[in-house]
Amino acid sequence: MRITGIILCGPPASGKSTVTGALHELDPRFVLARSLVVGDDHADDHDQVTHEQVERLRAAGRIIADTRRDGNRYVIDRHPIEHIAQAGLVPVVHVGSSRDVEGLSVMGEWVRVLLVTPPEIRRERLRRRADDAGGPRLRGRQDAVGAVPPAADLRFHLRIATNVTPAEHAAREIADAFVAASRLARRRVAVGPVSGAG
Repeated sequence: MRITGIILCGPPASGKSTVTGALHELDPRFVLARSLVVGDDHADDHDQVTHEQVERLRAAGRIIADTRRDGNRYVIDRHPIEHIAQAGLVPVVHVGSSRDVEGLSVMGEWVRVLLVTPPEIRRERLRRRADDAGGPRLRGRQDAVGAVPPAADLRFHLRIATNVTPAEHAAREIADAFVAASRLARRRVAVGPVSGAG
C-alpha cells in the first residue's frame, strides 16, 4: 500500500501555499494538485472554472469535494491527483474544511496536516494579499478564518503553527511524517492480514 499524498488543511492565509512551496523546494516530488474555484477568489493554488464546468466534471465522476464558502465554490477534481501519483510524484492538496479531508479519504491514505495561525495574523496576511491583488473583496474571507475545526475533531498527523514555525522547518516535519507513514504502510503490506487461530 502507498500513501496517496499530503493534505494541508487550514483556513485562508494559514500558510498552505507557502508550506507547499517549501515542500517542493525540499523535494521536487512534492507537487501541488490544483483545485478549482467558482467565484472571485484569485489565490494561486487553484484554477477558475464555471458552475457548468463543475457539473460536467461531476457527471464524469471526477468530483471528490464540493464546498461553498464566503461566496465562492471550491471543488477538488480527482484527475490532477491521479496524474501526479501516476507520474511517481506526491500530490499535495489544499483544503479548508473537515468535510474535504473526509472526502479525500476515498482515494486512500493521506498524511493529514493541520495548519494553524492566530486570526489576527491571518487577517493581516489577507489584507496584504488584497492590496497586492488590487483590493478584491475581503470581508467574507476574513469571516472564514476560524472555519476549520480544532485538531481534536479529526485525526491529523501533524499540527503546525505557521506563525512561529518557518516554512522550511514545517516542510521538513511534513516530509519526515510522509516517509514514516509510507514505511508503516509498506510494513503492513509485507506482514499481510493476521489470520485467526484455527
